Amino acid sequence: MAGEMESRRVATALAEGRHADELGSMSAEEIVEHVRRELDSGDSGLSRRDLAAALVELGDQRANSDRPNEAAGAAKMAVDLYRPLAAAEPEVYREEFAGALESLARRMAAVWLHEPALQANREARRVRRGAPIEG
Repeated sequence: MAGEMESRRVATALAEGRHADELGSMSAEEIVEHVRRELDSGDSGLSRRDLAAALVELGDQRANSDRPNEAAGAAKMAVDLYRPLAAAEPEVYREEFAGALESLARRMAAVWLHEPALQANREARRVRRGAPIEG
């Protein structure tokens, strides 16, 4: 029961766009691991969207901790999770997907991967303008 309540608290916070520091004592890394465990168990209210949101937050935290390679990896995983969701339901996921792409662009630029950064930035602009999203 306590685990279920914790899962709901995390899912609600992520859905509302709150950051890891607003989730009590859980770090972004702990939130990612919690969401992964809950998804693996198959009986929680958490979703791939929750994991993607947690990964974006983890990327932000890693970038602020001067760990740019880890930040880029987390941002890439978030984009990979959001892409099929946004392709299937663009009206629901378009903004979150575009935000994840923008985060990926910043993280890639920070590790001197300029071409992938430009590609992510261009895709984010297209997505925000309403272009079809390919899964």
